[in-house]
Amino acid sequence: MADHESLLEYSQIVSLLFASEDEGFQFYNAYGLKKGFSVRRSYVEWDIGHNEMTLRKFVCNREGFREEKHMNRENKQRRPRGITCVGCRAKFVIARQRNTGQWYVKDFIDEYNHPLAPEDLSCLTTRF
Repeated sequence: MADHESLLEYSQIVSLLFASEDEGFQFYNAYGLKKGFSVRRSYVEWDIGHNEMTLRKFVCNREGFREEKHMNRENKQRRPRGITCVGCRAKFVIARQRNTGQWYVKDFIDEYNHPLAPEDLSCLTTRF
C-alpha cells in the first residue's frame, strides 16, 4: 500500500491545471528531473479540423520496447546500441477543456520498472 505522502503527492498532481500543453510538459519534465528519469512527448490527439491539440501524453524515456526487426537484423552495419526501452509504465496525460482552453491532468501513473537516477545525477538521464 502506498504511503500517505505518495497519496498526497498523487492527489496534488491530478488536480493541476495548465495554461498550455508546453506548460504541462515543463511541469512533468521538472517532476521527472526531481524523481530521476527523463521525459519524452508521446501520443497526441487533435480536434476535428486538426487545428488544435486536445490531448497530449508524456512518458518516461524508457517506455516501450525496441522493435523486433531491429533486434534480429542480419546485415548490421553499425555497432548495436544499448537497450534503453524497458517497458516503463510511467505516464502523464493532459487534455484540453473545450470551454476554458485550460489543460487538466487526465491520467497519471507513477510506476517505474527500472532504477531511478539520484537527484544530483538526474540531469544526466537521457535517451541514448
